[in-house]
Amino acid sequence: MAKCYILFVIWPHWSNGSFLLRIVNGSWILFLEIITPYSGFLLIGALGKRESGLNLQKKSMGNTKSVFRRSAHKNEKKKMKKKEPITSTEDFHFNFIWCIENFSQLPDRKGLKYESGDFYAFDCWWKLHLVKDGTDHLGLYLYMASAPLNLRFAEFSVKFKLSVLDQIGENHRTRTGNGILAVFKTWGFKNLIKLEELSEANDSYLVDDTCEFELEIISVTPIKRKIETLVVQVQEPQKHRWIISNFSQLPRTSPVTESFTLFDIMWKLELFPNGRAEYHRNISLYLIYESSTPHPSVEYTISVIDQKNGEDKKMTACTVFRIKSQGWGFANFLAISDLRDPAKGYIVDDTCQIELEIKLLGFVDT
Repeated sequence: MAKCYILFVIWPHWSNGSFLLRIVNGSWILFLEIITPYSGFLLIGALGKRESGLNLQKKSMGNTKSVFRRSAHKNEKKKMKKKEPITSTEDFHFNFIWCIENFSQLPDRKGLKYESGDFYAFDCWWKLHLVKDGTDHLGLYLYMASAPLNLRFAEFSVKFKLSVLDQIGENHRTRTGNGILAVFKTWGFKNLIKLEELSEANDSYLVDDTCEFELEIISVTPIKRKIETLVVQVQEPQKHRWIISNFSQLPRTSPVTESFTLFDIMWKLELFPNGRAEYHRNISLYLIYESSTPHPSVEYTISVIDQKNGEDKKMTACTVFRIKSQGWGFANFLAISDLRDPAKGYIVDDTCQIELEIKLLGFVDT
């Protein structure tokens, strides 16, 4: 007889719960989770030594039974010493087999579904939903019952397979799903198999009026999302002109800057008159955000003024500035040879003029 150690924790006003039996390195561990109306839970754990066997059966729904099976590589025992995170893995799959006895006695009624017992995989609780609603097909769905507290409002990318098992041969009817699931949501197939095919396949799908369904969960990956709100407040453009005298005397490697205020926000223009190291054949121009808040969404245009011909060199972009000292702009704004060409009119009397126009579109709330 196996030794068993049981820990009891008392929690009042419990309402419902579920249990999980896991087999690790030849031992079995039973967890009983009881959900309370106050979002708390009671966990009862029992640890013992199993005698033999690779599969575990759990009976539920009266005449149905569920079989849990894990499939992995030979080194799974070593890896199972660590808690499996909710992530996509190639060497760990979870298999759940749902056996329904007296299958022909299941009523056909529209909107009626049958649920398996809860089972635990990839840090989440799951169920299978079987739909036999009077149509000529059988539907089967994967249902996410719960997720870890820190991910209870998240969505998950789940890759899985649902099968009707051929109990005599290997002609299983399998469909692969790759869907987006969240707590209390389902994903599956309403036309998994025709009822006529189920009953006429040489009795290989129905043996002694028992039908077996298998779920294989291949990967579960949380989808990380960030919510951002743009409060639109379009305003008339504002301009700033930067006049740079003694242009020929500017440093060759370091940038020069000009600070100013537009829309009550501090900005800075940054010019690399001889280009940055990797863009040494062109001048580089950037607009830098010098405030902490708010986070403006802007459309901006930077121009190098043609003081002779009026054919200014302009470049326009849209962006959201979120971090102080964050800069956006153009590494290859204008060829240095064109800038210094007297006929182009960009430098007159050793003076260059740069103009910035900002159109405020709104502010971003993250």
